[in-house]
Amino acid sequence: MKKIICLVVITCLLSMTLAYAQEQKTNWGVFGIFLLVGAITIPLIFKALKQSDKEMSKKWSAVHLGMTTDQVIKAVGKPNDVNTTIGTWGIHEQWIYNYAPFHYIYFDNDTLTALQN
Repeated sequence: MKKIICLVVITCLLSMTLAYAQEQKTNWGVFGIFLLVGAITIPLIFKALKQSDKEMSKKWSAVHLGMTTDQVIKAVGKPNDVNTTIGTWGIHEQWIYNYAPFHYIYFDNDTLTALQN
């Protein structure tokens, strides 16, 4: 998903720069420099995103059923949002993570019971 967003942003920037250059009848050398900078930075951006994905996968590989909420926070950090249900059976929590292999993880009475993409 990050790669798609990155490509869309880069494409938009290139399109806007081209349109501006045509409108202003700007020296095409400036546009060529922009393309050269883009050609250099785009591979670096993808390399950083790939590294980020590897690091995220490594962190999440430590998460397993039976962990406590504190253990999960130590392993992958705090969730972006938490939905809590309190019933006669105890406390059920749905933790929501953005941009993670498991977007939803579920706890029953402080014990990790389910992982969902």
